[in-house]
Parts: sequence; C-alpha cells; structure tokens
Amino acid sequence: MLLCGCSTTARAATKDDIVAEIVKHAEAGDKEFFARYLDAPYKGQENQLVQQIKSSGMADNYKDHMKEVSETAARLDYHYLEKSCHFQIDLEKKDGSWSIRRIWFCR
Repeated sequence: MLLCGCSTTARAATKDDIVAEIVKHAEAGDKEFFARYLDAPYKGQENQLVQQIKSSGMADNYKDHMKEVSETAARLDYHYLEKSCHFQIDLEKKDGSWSIRRIWFCR
C-alpha cells in the first residue's frame, strides 16, 4: 500500500512499491517529485534524472540493480552505461515503511 501524498515524502510498505512510485513519477515527467531528493550539487538536473530513469528499464530490471545495504537501507545502483544511466537512489526503512533518502549522479 502506498502511503505518499503530493506534499509529503514518498513512503511505501515495500521496496517494490517505492520503485513503482519512482517509475510512475518518471513516466509522468514529475520533476518536482525528484527535486526534493536530489543532492545539492545536482539540483536543476531533474530532466536528466527523469530521462535516465525512463531509459533504464527500472520497472523490469530494478531487482538486478537493488543493493541491500542493511535491514533498513538499500540502494538502486544504476551505473548502467549501455543505457546512459549513472544514478543512485538511496532508500531507507523507518517505522515499517520504505522511502527515498537521496538521489545522486555517480559521475
């Protein structure tokens, strides 16, 4: 079950659900959604991020790019140069829900 709203942080019960939320916002071209999560050096690059998420095929391949950091942390690692993707999305689990902690470009 998704627990997000327009003015709040995206939160989801599972990592699968938070990935679905990321893909949904990318497909909609929702730059404002991603702006709140981009690290400071990457502000203003929301269009680039949306295009990279779209070209990454995240909806179908995210399990191959999910790195388990701990029981409460995971990372979507899209250092996927064949598709011109080079971003990371750090996820965290708090109070039983997963959320996006930060997004950054790895080059």
